[in-house]
Amino acid sequence: MNKQTWRTPLVILIAGSIVLTLAMGVRHTGGLFLQPMTADHGWSRETFSFAFALQNLIRGELTVIAGTASVR
Repeated sequence: MNKQTWRTPLVILIAGSIVLTLAMGVRHTGGLFLQPMTADHGWSRETFSFAFALQNLIRGELTVIAGTASVR
């Protein structure tokens, strides 16, 4: 019997945390871009925030559609 000792709960938790950090890191850095983007383009804080909110809503809807399409 070949026991795989690397598949411990701690290793799986660390690997999952790294994947989640890399996948969601760009999404959580929106605040860092607020001042430079609004200053360069002349946008208001509300316009920039609305763009992020709209992107999140569209992405949320498209993941459901893409998930449904991939099952079929």
